[in-house]
Amino acid sequence: MNRNADLVTNVKKSLRIKLSPLTNDSTQLIGFTNRRGDIFPFGTDSKIIGRLFEILSKAMIEEVADEMNLKVHESEQQNSYPDFWLSDEKNPDRDRIAIDIKSTYRKFTKNSEVKKFNFTLGSYASFLRNGTKNINGNYSMYSGHLIIGFLYTRNLVATNKVTSFNNVSNFIAPFNDIEVFVSEKHMIASDKPGSGNTENIATIKSNKISDFENEIGPFSIMGEEVFEDYWINHPRHLQQPKNYTNLPDYISWKKRSDSTLGLHLENLYNKWNLR
Repeated sequence: MNRNADLVTNVKKSLRIKLSPLTNDSTQLIGFTNRRGDIFPFGTDSKIIGRLFEILSKAMIEEVADEMNLKVHESEQQNSYPDFWLSDEKNPDRDRIAIDIKSTYRKFTKNSEVKKFNFTLGSYASFLRNGTKNINGNYSMYSGHLIIGFLYTRNLVATNKVTSFNNVSNFIAPFNDIEVFVSEKHMIASDKPGSGNTENIATIKSNKISDFENEIGPFSIMGEEVFEDYWINHPRHLQQPKNYTNLPDYISWKKRSDSTLGLHLENLYNKWNLR
């Protein structure tokens, strides 16, 4: 639950401003370099590119933290949530702001239109249910959860050989057309798990980055408490029977134990559908 909404909003706004220059091709990373000035291509491996976006984001996160008198922490374990978090040095275990970095690349239809894309937001079977599983600290220490999301296009004609820095202007990067958003986690979450048998929360799907920036997910209306309750109680992949697998069924499930709450949730869901 967000006990520190104003600070989270301010951090979100500041990050959006700081990260916006990264969409400019002139600031784009193109390869690794050594002291001799040789440029080594990154390749198109999405894990490497995702790590590059984390490195770029860290610098901007540190700038925002300095301006707001907050301290930046980085996860030391790859699979531990979140990638970064901000805290007050005087109260490091209270009202932390989690920041996770996500990235994906565009896929296109035969008509060269961008297909709908989404991201995953971490497991619903770990720290949401067990406050200390796969998380830095305890889930209760966090009062805000932000996602920095990058969208890019793979460049199939990228330079794939070591090149001298003297020829940097001719070096073709492995990705381009970068777009970035910063949003609150629950506001872009969907009511569906990620693909396959993973127990991950999926975001909304869209072919426009603006839908993520504008935070149009169902929980943007229904609220963070409902988001947490929905995913804490969501049936696990192999669980049978399943009480619900989507928001309408969740609302029906809640109605059986609390009709007043169920009707309230139904009204919120209908309001979101009519947006």
